[in-house]
Amino acid sequence: MNSEVHRRPDAACLKVILLPPETLKPTEETVPARLREVSDSLLATGIWHTPILVERSSLVVMDGHHRHAFALAHGFARVPCLLLSYSDVRLESRHKDQLVTPAEVITRGLEGRLYPAKSTRHIAQPWAETTCSYSLEELRMT
Repeated sequence: MNSEVHRRPDAACLKVILLPPETLKPTEETVPARLREVSDSLLATGIWHTPILVERSSLVVMDGHHRHAFALAHGFARVPCLLLSYSDVRLESRHKDQLVTPAEVITRGLEGRLYPAKSTRHIAQPWAETTCSYSLEELRMT
């Protein structure tokens, strides 16, 4: 039995950073109803709790497309992001007939060729699951 051990990287690598949302490159379309749910939740609490998972070298969005779309629609100056690499996440296709690879996801994100909504699933290693607490007002400011 071959088991792969993923060790937690240096804590500095896991710091949530604030990036302009327009610098992030989505890889999937969004679902309007889900975008409304995310928007309503964020606006009700006024606090951003879950960072967007972003591939560190390309700035491709791995997880958080609806939060990213919310930030763009509301003119946010910055959004909380966690920069990871594909060695930090497991990538799955949500469709049996569609093969996804890290290279293809990155290429599509860089080229703007979006997958249909909910095509991929990025599952972070347990040590990479983190939360944050930024007021929406703070994120709106430049």
